[in-house]
Amino acid sequence: MRGGAGVDAVLVLYHAVFCSFAQSGEIAKQLPAQRLVGKIIIDGSFNDSAWASAPEATHFVEFRPSFGKPENQPSRTSVKILYDDNFIYIGGHCFETSKDSISQELVGRDNVGANDFLGVI
Repeated sequence: MRGGAGVDAVLVLYHAVFCSFAQSGEIAKQLPAQRLVGKIIIDGSFNDSAWASAPEATHFVEFRPSFGKPENQPSRTSVKILYDDNFIYIGGHCFETSKDSISQELVGRDNVGANDFLGVI
């Protein structure tokens, strides 16, 4: 990955968010990765049986515009993690109430836009 002012700013932002959670006294949430038994098809769905039995992260909170506000259940997000000897598989489902509510903002690589996003750090 190329460095630069944009990357440095994002790292500072993540550090500030991490420190704010650490200082708040809240217990950090954890999501155990489950070892993959068998195979999965990388197709954008959770139809494989391995995904069905994987622990699920839910109850996310907003970062912007209302920092720390619990997510709205109709537009909730869920994440699961699997692994095997070669790879880590991260699957997420970002729910929306309708297709019209999905924004179509186009931003450059490694740029956090004004819309919802899911990142792995």
